[in-house]
Amino acid sequence: MLYRDWSKLPVAKLGRISSEPTSCSNKQLDDRDYWDSMAPVYAGLYDNDWSHLEDRFISNIVGDILWREDPPIILDVGCASRSIYSKLPNNRATTYIGLDYSLAMLENNPLNRIKNTMLINGQMEKIPLGDRSADLTMALFGTCSYSNDIESFLRELRRVAKQDGLVLLSFLSRFSLLRLLKFQLVKNGRLETRVDNLSDNGPRVHFYTPDAARALVELAGFKSTFITGEGVLAGLFERPALWSINHLLSQSVPGLSHSFAIVVSKGGNNAHCK
Repeated sequence: MLYRDWSKLPVAKLGRISSEPTSCSNKQLDDRDYWDSMAPVYAGLYDNDWSHLEDRFISNIVGDILWREDPPIILDVGCASRSIYSKLPNNRATTYIGLDYSLAMLENNPLNRIKNTMLINGQMEKIPLGDRSADLTMALFGTCSYSNDIESFLRELRRVAKQDGLVLLSFLSRFSLLRLLKFQLVKNGRLETRVDNLSDNGPRVHFYTPDAARALVELAGFKSTFITGEGVLAGLFERPALWSINHLLSQSVPGLSHSFAIVVSKGGNNAHCK
């Protein structure tokens, strides 16, 4: 079910609901227009063999960090119209919540009419859920790199995560092999580990190194569990026959991947993780 009015969310299940969203800046509205315009074709961009392998890889990571009892609530921030829900092991979420800034993306999401799923139109830096609501929180496919206030976003993720909950974060890599080959490394005449793409043709994108991302999540109060690359050959040699080599390189040098994932916790009792 798609929720445009936050006051209609099932408060009994999700706890205290945050306040109504604040007004958006012109830049935020421009970003929303971009994602709205992409909504009709977005899912189709990833309907190919390589993307399906990437989805399976993410599903395996999620499967590895799910505990034995089914988690009652999974939050997927930046779900767009390409939901990972169908790829989860046995659809293990009792309740799946997808949050996205673009209403058009959510309207194109196939989960609109599936039982025990909710899609919420809102900002990632102001998640409309109560404190300690989610057992597993995901920000996949480089979602963290599209936050224009990463510190606030990470604090929000920590707020809504349960004390023994886990969070899976994905960042676009500053020194990916693709960017290295394109020499997209220098800003104002110097190398930087955190840089913005200020292109007028799309949303602002922030690139990170694994060390920079780890420092940010720890500053937000998380404990970093592990970092893994998500695809060194992404955007370069996307051939299923090369997936094993891609996987090996991604595990060995995560910073060379197009994006990398970090699994973090609030520091609660995670002894029940696999």
